Amino acid sequence: MANIILKDITPVHFFNAVKLLKSDDYSIYCTLDSIEIRFNAKQFLTKQESDERFEFCEHLAIFLAELKNSDIPVDKDDFLKNFSPVLRNSRKFFHKK
Repeated sequence: MANIILKDITPVHFFNAVKLLKSDDYSIYCTLDSIEIRFNAKQFLTKQESDERFEFCEHLAIFLAELKNSDIPVDKDDFLKNFSPVLRNSRKFFHKK
């Protein structure tokens, strides 16, 4: 999995991560060495609801792991050059002043 690129990241993991984040209210807590996402869910879920929620959380974790192990550039200019349709197809990017 170390040599994947953005287009190779599993679409179902991305889709379910977005679905999870859009389906419920959540809070994000950041410290110097951690980030925590807490979902505001009802206290009593059915087995099916809790299984579905856990599956969506697993998809979010897998999506983040795929991003970590990808070859996506972390330099802003390289990232925009590779993934911005405007900059990738425009001569403006290649003719900097």
